[in-house]
Amino acid sequence: MNTIVSPGHTKALATLLLTLAIGIHTGLAQITRVTVEQAVQQGLQHNQNIQASRYDVQAAGNLKKAASEISKLSVTGMIGQYNSYEKADNNITVSQSIPFPTVFGARSALGNARLKSSELKLAVTENDLTFQIKSVWYQLAYLHELNAWYTRQDSLLKKSAEVSALRQRTGEANLLEKVTAESRHLQVQTQLRQNEADIAIARKRLQILLNSPSDVDIEINTLTARPLPATDSAAVISNPQLQWYRQQITVAEKEKALEKNLMAPDLTLGYFNQTLIGAPLNETTTGLATKSDRFQGYIIGISIPLWFKPQTSRIRAAEYTRLSSQSRYEQEQRNYSGELTALTQEVTKLGSALAFYTNSALPQAELILKQADLTFRGGDISYVEYFQALNTAAELRAGYLQTLNLYNQAIINLEYLLAQR
Repeated sequence: MNTIVSPGHTKALATLLLTLAIGIHTGLAQITRVTVEQAVQQGLQHNQNIQASRYDVQAAGNLKKAASEISKLSVTGMIGQYNSYEKADNNITVSQSIPFPTVFGARSALGNARLKSSELKLAVTENDLTFQIKSVWYQLAYLHELNAWYTRQDSLLKKSAEVSALRQRTGEANLLEKVTAESRHLQVQTQLRQNEADIAIARKRLQILLNSPSDVDIEINTLTARPLPATDSAAVISNPQLQWYRQQITVAEKEKALEKNLMAPDLTLGYFNQTLIGAPLNETTTGLATKSDRFQGYIIGISIPLWFKPQTSRIRAAEYTRLSSQSRYEQEQRNYSGELTALTQEVTKLGSALAFYTNSALPQAELILKQADLTFRGGDISYVEYFQALNTAAELRAGYLQTLNLYNQAIINLEYLLAQR
C-alpha cells in the first residue's frame, strides 16, 4: 500500500527535521570543553567566591586608610548672662580632641596586618578553588575512561551473547549459557548507564565551580598520570592557609599594641571668641566693652583615664588572642608537615602499583581479551572459561583506572599542600 504525502505535509516535515537538527547542533555547540589548565584559569576569573575575596581585600585596603581618624570637630555657642547682668553676651568655642600621636602608628600597623590577612585569605580561596577544579576535572576524566571501557565490554558481551544464542539454536550449547551471556551483558549495560549518570553529575559540579553559563566537559585525549611535583619539607610553609594562620599572630600583636596605646591621654586643642559686655577695656577703666568688642583665646587640654581596668582587660584579651593564634598556627604547621609526609608515601605506593599495571597487567589484560574472544568464537573454550577470562581482564583494567585516578588525586592533594597550580 502506497502512502501519498501532500506537498504541504512534506514542507512541514522538512521544517520539523531542520528545527530538530538545528536544536541538536546548538545543544552540542553550547558544551565548552576545557583542559585542566583552562578550567583553573576560568574558575579563578569567574567564580564568585574569588570575587568576594577580592572585595574583602579592597575593603581592608580602604579601612587601612581610616588609621588617621580623629573625632569630630566640636563647635559650641553660648549666649546669656555669663559675665554680668547683660543678657546679650555670646561665646563661640571650637575644639578638637586628638588621640595621642602613637595611636595613629598603632592603627596603621594594625590596618597593614589586616590587609595582609585579607590578601592571604584571597590566596587561600584561590588555592582551595584550584584544588576543587583539578580534583573534579580528573575525576571526570577517570569516569570518561571508565565509560570507554564499559562501552568496549558492552560490545564484547553483545557479541558473546549473539554467539551463545547461535550456539544454543544449533544445539552446541544449552540454555544456561545463553541466559548467562545475556545477563552479563545486561549487567555491563547497567554499569554503563550508572557511569554516564556519574559523568553528568561531575560535569555539573565542574560547571558550578567555573561559574560557566554553558555545559562544561573536559578536553583530553588519554588520561595519564599527573607529573610529580618537587616536594620539600620546608616548601609546605608556602601554603597560603598556613601563612594565614601565621598572619593572625601578627594581627593579634598589632591589636594588643593598639590597646596599649589607647591608654595614653587624649589631647584637646581649641579656640574661643566671645563678648564681655560691660567689662573694662583697659587698666584705667576709661571705657567698657560693648557687643562690638570681642575677646579671644586658646584651649589646650589633656584627657587622662581614671579607670584603667576596662582597658587592661582588653589588653589581656588581646594577649590571649595572640596566644590562641600562636597555638593554632603551631598545630596546623605540624598537621601540614605530617600530611605532606603521608601524601608523599601514598604517592610512592600508588606509583609502584601504577607501574605494575602499566608494565605488566595492562598488556596481559589485552592479550587475555584478544585470545578469549578468538577461542570462544572458534568454539575452543566454553562460556565459563570465556567469562572467567573476561572478568580477569576487566578487573585488571578497572584496577588500573582506579589506581590511576587515586594517584592523580593524591598528586592534586600534594599540589594543594605545596600551593602549586
